Amino acid sequence: IDVYARNKGLCFTDMGMMLPLWGEDYFMTHCLDHIGVGRIADFGTLGDWNCLGNDCSQQWTASFHPFKGVKEWEGCLNATLR
Repeated sequence: IDVYARNKGLCFTDMGMMLPLWGEDYFMTHCLDHIGVGRIADFGTLGDWNCLGNDCSQQWTASFHPFKGVKEWEGCLNATLR
């Protein structure tokens, strides 16, 4: 978080024009790579339809992606809370 806070300007200066084309998640991935933040492969915390699929009923998953609409997100939240 500290590295991003100190260097996010580089991301917007160098890649900001791509944000409308990429979306926030793809932009952040490239931004963090650009400023030298390392990655941790923790596929047990994120339920992601794009990579591994997700099951909203899995209560051990901390977050689910992508849910672009309110109804989709609420449906996943309700499944998680059951």
